[in-house]
Amino acid sequence: MRTGAVVGFLGATTAVATAALVVVLVTQPFTPEQVTPVAESTAAAVTSEPYVDERPVNLAVTVGEAAPVELPVGGRVTALRCRAGGTIDSGTSPVSVDGVPVLALATGTPPWRDLVVGDRGADVAALQTELTRLGRDVSADGARLGSATVAALRAVAETAGLSLPRTGQLPMTSVIWLSAPSLTVASCDVAVGARVSPGAALAHSPTPVVAARVAVMPPLLAQGARVVTLDGVTLPVDGSGAITDSAALAALSTTPSYLAADAARAGGQDSGPISARLRLVEPVTVAVLPPGSVATTDGATGCVVTPEGTAVPVSIVGSRLGQTYVTFLEAPPPDVVSLDAPDRASCP
Repeated sequence: MRTGAVVGFLGATTAVATAALVVVLVTQPFTPEQVTPVAESTAAAVTSEPYVDERPVNLAVTVGEAAPVELPVGGRVTALRCRAGGTIDSGTSPVSVDGVPVLALATGTPPWRDLVVGDRGADVAALQTELTRLGRDVSADGARLGSATVAALRAVAETAGLSLPRTGQLPMTSVIWLSAPSLTVASCDVAVGARVSPGAALAHSPTPVVAARVAVMPPLLAQGARVVTLDGVTLPVDGSGAITDSAALAALSTTPSYLAADAARAGGQDSGPISARLRLVEPVTVAVLPPGSVATTDGATGCVVTPEGTAVPVSIVGSRLGQTYVTFLEAPPPDVVSLDAPDRASCP
């Protein structure tokens, strides 16, 4: 047989076989086994997790009058260590006048007289308290201005670059009074080279916060003590959302958010709200349920139903990401609840 005839015969044979296979596949289709339908879930397990109930809020603040930091001496400003947004700290010298550094001290009683050895009084006691806070020992003097107090004051002054008289006197012109150990600076009101008079403003601190509160308390808050946080600062609030602690109000007045609002207000601009986060001090344990399983009666309370048909009352504390957070009002809580919420009329 010739080669061409052989190839033709093989090609014809392959075509016939392929056609036969197609006929088999078409005439005898594959029939899969019957698929068993999955039963639809009608219940969900109750899970729990810690919950701090954090909410975004705005703070409403009431401000007082900004008090200046005053210079005790007149002359020409020859050095200035003051900048807006910085601080003036007790025990340092923020300014030099006529080449002489002036010492800043925070005392409970403002200095009102030149002090000499042997003096007593509220101003002496306040000075000794601040020197002790700055790490100096004045206990040997008791309630009077003695050699230990003078030595402590001279050491603090020398650290700031100031030499006090060796006569045992403290001239009032040597001290800038601060109302707090560290004051944030909103503005510096003098410049190097300027001539100043005694009592002139060296700087202003931010407008003090005298009262603050959460402007609008969110609904359905979980029970418990709360704080607000902003710019990394945590401030306690009472049940109405008010910040009443004086230290907390002072801390609020130093936050970047408040300082920005205060600067805008000082410039005649709308400062806008001060944003914060309200949360529980200690987390509470809540049950996490699908939202469709909870029937609400008044938005704050409701119930769920067990697969056996028992309605269980709950307090609704919040929701997030398709989940409802509740606490059960009766013990013991169920392990499983029905996915279908009961009729609200059936809630106990």
